[in-house]
Amino acid sequence: MARPSDSVVLLLVGTLVVTAALLVPVVWPNYGATPYFLDASAVDETGNESGVVDYDELPPVVEESFDPSGHSQPMYIEGDPALNRLDETRYIRYDGDLYRVSLYHGDGAWIFVTLLRYGLFAVGGLLAVAGIGVGIYKRICQSTTGDS
Repeated sequence: MARPSDSVVLLLVGTLVVTAALLVPVVWPNYGATPYFLDASAVDETGNESGVVDYDELPPVVEESFDPSGHSQPMYIEGDPALNRLDETRYIRYDGDLYRVSLYHGDGAWIFVTLLRYGLFAVGGLLAVAGIGVGIYKRICQSTTGDS
């Protein structure tokens, strides 16, 4: 069996790397979305009841994310009406206890994945172009040595 040429190997590896870059949104379902977090801390009582929401009244995505210990799970709710509701919420009543909440977002995680994806596109593209270039170079070399 004949060994595949260098150009074919480079072209195949480059194609596989570009395919991996195309699959990043499949592997990372929230690719490009901003994660939001709820920071919760227990308080005794508020002076007024404005901004207090019972846990049962929260949208499902917020209920899943809320953790009384303060370690919330990321929520991907950009453009969701739940985000507007959270902007107005200052306190959440959960199992009879009151928690002061702050909504904040993290920017860093998806930037790394975006850079990784574009890096894969660049490396894969360069490998594929190098494979084509090596193939063309070899053909030119063979045609010039065969003519003499």
